[in-house]
Amino acid sequence: MSSIFAGVLRSEVRCEVCGHRSTKLEDFFDISLELGRGSSQTAPAASGPAAGGGGAAGTSGGAAESLEACLRAFTTEEQLLSEERCWCSSCAALQDASKQMSIERLPNVLCLQLKRFRQESRGKQTSKMDSFVQFPLASLNMYRYTSAFLTARDGKGRKTPTPPPPACGGGGGVARERGARPAAAEHLYDLFGIAVHHGTMQNGHYTAYIRRHASWFHCDDASVTPATPKAVRSCKAYLLFYIRKAVS
Repeated sequence: MSSIFAGVLRSEVRCEVCGHRSTKLEDFFDISLELGRGSSQTAPAASGPAAGGGGAAGTSGGAAESLEACLRAFTTEEQLLSEERCWCSSCAALQDASKQMSIERLPNVLCLQLKRFRQESRGKQTSKMDSFVQFPLASLNMYRYTSAFLTARDGKGRKTPTPPPPACGGGGGVARERGARPAAAEHLYDLFGIAVHHGTMQNGHYTAYIRRHASWFHCDDASVTPATPKAVRSCKAYLLFYIRKAVS
């Protein structure tokens, strides 16, 4: 199971006073991505009965964001709060710090969880975020979220990320960027499964989309029906399962 689903996350904390860095590596089986931090887009309209719970016009959720925006937010360096000050071994004191997450090693099967369930800051009430998130069906490029890209430095310790492979377009194709080298197959992922949560926290139901070869199917309990790529793209995904083009 580890050889299929396990990857390695890298957490790097940098002291804001002296610049000292400490690194921690940790295995993961899925990555949880915050919603509401990406750029807004228009959700595509769903079609057909298999698109239930999708991003059709008029449904709750309104504006959409992209999976790539969620991944960028996950790997963007952030300033830690004052109450989260970290111990710097170089300064021998608690100091303000920044933190950045990156992917040290990608798994063969990548599971991405969109954090739709949120506990309110006050009280124990939990709410569901029903927004639409745009995601590619093919050629999701993960290189720009890896440690090799995000933490590369020159001899003076300055970050010098290598030119990234091109990002995938909304339609799943690979858009070539000027001066960018071709994307390596080990960094490209194709979608093969989606879990969708319908309803509320108190009264919910799960369905799934599964790809077999080039065909998609919608699974609702014992009912399995063909689904179009348009219906798959329009669903409000909770879990996304991608497989690497070049399985190691």
